[in-house]
Amino acid sequence: MSNGERLLFTAQDVERLRSNARDPRFRLLWAEILKNANEGSQESSDPKDDQALPLSRRLLPLALAYLVEKEVRYSRMGKKLLLEIISADAPGTWMALTHQRQHPTMVSDLGTAGITVKSILGYEAFAEVLTTTEKEQIEAGLLAKAIELILCDTERGIWWARAYNSNWCSVMYSALGLAALYLKSYQKSAEALERATEKAGKVLDAADPQGEGVEGVGYWLYNFSSVALFAEALERTGQGRLKSHRFWRKALDFPLFFLMPDLKGWAPFSDVGYVGFGHEDFFYWLAGYLWDLGEEKQAQQAQWLGDKIIEENQEKTNPMSLFWRRDEIKPRFPEEEPAHRFFPLIHTAALRTGWEKNSSLFVFKGGSADSPHRHLDLAGVILSIGEDRLLADPGKEKYSSRYWTSITPPVSTPWHNTLVVDGANQRDPYTFFGDENKRQGVLSECRMKEFLQSRRAVLLSADATSAYSDQLRSFRRHVFWVCDEEASSPSLIVLLDDIEARDTEIKRDFAFHYHTPCDLEILDQGGTALIRGKQTDLLVQVLASSDCSLDVSEPLQIGGVTLRRLTAHAYWILRHPDFEETSRVQFVTLLVPYVKGENRPKVLVHKTSDLLAAQVEKGNKLRTLLFSQPRVTRPKLEVFGITTDARACLVCQNRQGLQAILVLNGSQVTVEGQRIFSARRHENYCWTKED
Repeated sequence: MSNGERLLFTAQDVERLRSNARDPRFRLLWAEILKNANEGSQESSDPKDDQALPLSRRLLPLALAYLVEKEVRYSRMGKKLLLEIISADAPGTWMALTHQRQHPTMVSDLGTAGITVKSILGYEAFAEVLTTTEKEQIEAGLLAKAIELILCDTERGIWWARAYNSNWCSVMYSALGLAALYLKSYQKSAEALERATEKAGKVLDAADPQGEGVEGVGYWLYNFSSVALFAEALERTGQGRLKSHRFWRKALDFPLFFLMPDLKGWAPFSDVGYVGFGHEDFFYWLAGYLWDLGEEKQAQQAQWLGDKIIEENQEKTNPMSLFWRRDEIKPRFPEEEPAHRFFPLIHTAALRTGWEKNSSLFVFKGGSADSPHRHLDLAGVILSIGEDRLLADPGKEKYSSRYWTSITPPVSTPWHNTLVVDGANQRDPYTFFGDENKRQGVLSECRMKEFLQSRRAVLLSADATSAYSDQLRSFRRHVFWVCDEEASSPSLIVLLDDIEARDTEIKRDFAFHYHTPCDLEILDQGGTALIRGKQTDLLVQVLASSDCSLDVSEPLQIGGVTLRRLTAHAYWILRHPDFEETSRVQFVTLLVPYVKGENRPKVLVHKTSDLLAAQVEKGNKLRTLLFSQPRVTRPKLEVFGITTDARACLVCQNRQGLQAILVLNGSQVTVEGQRIFSARRHENYCWTKED
């Protein structure tokens, strides 16, 4: 900065800032920026906490107000604030007291990174009104309070230094690298820049193979928006290795596929809030990046997503959106077919019928419990159709010391839509203590074993045994998802659960939970309930190989949202001299959505010692499911005119004939004497008519 060069606020950048400040879509944001610039941050800070971070939040509004309006009062206030934050006797430290207590040996944290980035943006914006002495003072402060402290932590191998899937890793190294770009005359700057660039590259590498993140969409955005700013500044110095990384070309899919149909947030797994957006500025940066590469369609979809978040957030929009949004990129509605995506790094699948407001999203959550932002939600599901979050997740709670050191309700297994054995949580191999990730050395994960799809059908199969290894010998969950042509929601979702218990002499309580903010009615205590949304109702039919019962809780406030819990219980009790047979339990859950006001679908149930079967009739459509009982080793199932040797199969028909077949571990399926599926060996199979 000594020669007056600018990396991020060039003449072209400032011109875009001024244009966007006049754009009607940013009217409320710009008013909020000017308000904060004139009056200071509206956030009240805890007097027991440090003051540096709250003070730094005023820097960006003042910087943008000065660059756009060119009023001397903004530069005067900004310069004074920057010197106050950077000075040796600034109030508080650059590390949050909560992190100081949690990480007693660390000398830098996310607060350090945030203050560093804001100080650099302020430094660039006010450079023309700073004296040489003031610039030297600012650079010395950045060296002492950012570069040297972050380097110190990395040299000691602090826990985040090689945690490439953690948001800490990317945020800290990006701030370090950005600071090093501006302090080239200092001895450690070259070392800091090289280390930050290398480690940020490893962060991008760790997001392979599909660009996903283990901590949920919210932290993914925090993570990669930090790297994007560093990569952009680095490229403007002629070093393009981060900005040219292959990650950015596929980065859009992860947030796009987990966008909730009501356009009010992301699918809440891990520490993602139930509702709420943020970092729309990242999508504007990504749109510009992809546009410059010639990836027109993806660029326009990123622009569309940024605009949708702006519509929802209004004055809460990130100020950097003014910096990145390029008006020449016209937004484009996503139109991918099939609209399903499996993300192998996190063993999680998102099944969509589209991105219209009346479309649907079904998420199957796999992955590992080995993460500081993990919830014990493996093999969990959510289902949203339009504005109705029919099967919901409570999202994260407000962070506290207790939240990090104990299993609070939103983190616990009973508060997710998955299996609970004996009221206990899934295995938790991770604890956060001091500066280390303390692991028990045992697995707790759900791994996807099969993912087959067509445009209107999906078959997936997952193994979550390790998450329940204290009580279970095995737990496998399979999903059949089918949708009618041109429909905005699936016609049927089937959850098929195979469970085998340990310790056959012990009684086990198996419970599947389904949480909803909607009205909920139990139609049949033995297995049928109705979830009533505003626009869509969801019929829930539960079958089990053991005796099964349903109950529903009173509304409970968890994680900032009011939910009811529908629970399907099956109690395993020793009733048979053959322990091996009675240690196995099986659940089938039929989820049948239908538009409010339509006739309720009819469900016929057939249950024998060898078979769980159901036929769903909805208008002129039939969906027939056969699932062999767990004790049947070589099934030959026959019911409702269907014969199969499969572990399970789903046959979908209407007046025009066969529409879809899904087969789990089978070699043949016959309907009314006509063979519709045949294979040389047992296999999984997913077919729809247009295939």
